[in-house]
Amino acid sequence: MKKWCLFLSAYLMLCLLAACGAGAGEPVRGGVTEGSAVSAGPAQSEAEQAATAVITCRVVSCEREESILLAEQDGSGVFTLSLQDLTVTKDGRPWEEPGDRLRDGDLVDIGYSGVILETWPGQLHGAVWADVRSDGRDSLCALYLRVLEDLWETDSGLNDGISMVGVDLSATSLTESEQRAVAWAFASAHEKELVEGTWKELGNQGYIDMELLCWEEGCHFSITEKPIGGTYSLETAAFDAQKWRSGTGAYYFCDCTSLRSAQGEWGEYQVGAHAIS
Repeated sequence: MKKWCLFLSAYLMLCLLAACGAGAGEPVRGGVTEGSAVSAGPAQSEAEQAATAVITCRVVSCEREESILLAEQDGSGVFTLSLQDLTVTKDGRPWEEPGDRLRDGDLVDIGYSGVILETWPGQLHGAVWADVRSDGRDSLCALYLRVLEDLWETDSGLNDGISMVGVDLSATSLTESEQRAVAWAFASAHEKELVEGTWKELGNQGYIDMELLCWEEGCHFSITEKPIGGTYSLETAAFDAQKWRSGTGAYYFCDCTSLRSAQGEWGEYQVGAHAIS
């Protein structure tokens, strides 16, 4: 009788262990076993779910239909971003107006994978959405790109036959990343090698011959902002711009001014005087 009781007890223990093992084998997702009731949070789009990081950037240039040039706002990054398969919203809402589009100067939050490809400019890997901030637009980068292009076209013989362009925007209110992005866009548009720095810095680095005061292989472009007096109803920028090839080969836009609208758009600039040397 004792043997039978012991056998029955052992059998019950084995059954209990088997039941526990079966429960442990149930698949688990998100810490909840299948079949359990789970309260759902707010619905997210596929694009929102795919993004694991967000970065805020200034749109420097939208001239290329398939991609845009961006300058990081809380760092020194410069990126190109493909617009293909990118969901674009404004203040978190879908665009509804026929004229809605990304514009130079827009401030955008971009959802991406968190990985930045180490090209130059960099690329935001896995970017799936971009949200435009309606109150963050400032097209100063686009204004200064226009100024550099106008300098290039004016007295074009000064930049004839060059292989490099030097660009100095350190005396402007552009952020470091915006300066780098504008300089890259300008040099890239003319398929020239970019060298950033002041005229003196490029001389110290051996690009400019400081004894003969000339740069045989390149031309140096710079924009310098100036204080402005008086009271204006709109924000005003005042600056000088120049390109320099040698001590006797330079062109200047002097006392330039431009006004910024309440929507963040910098208008056409006026040149106070032209000068050559």
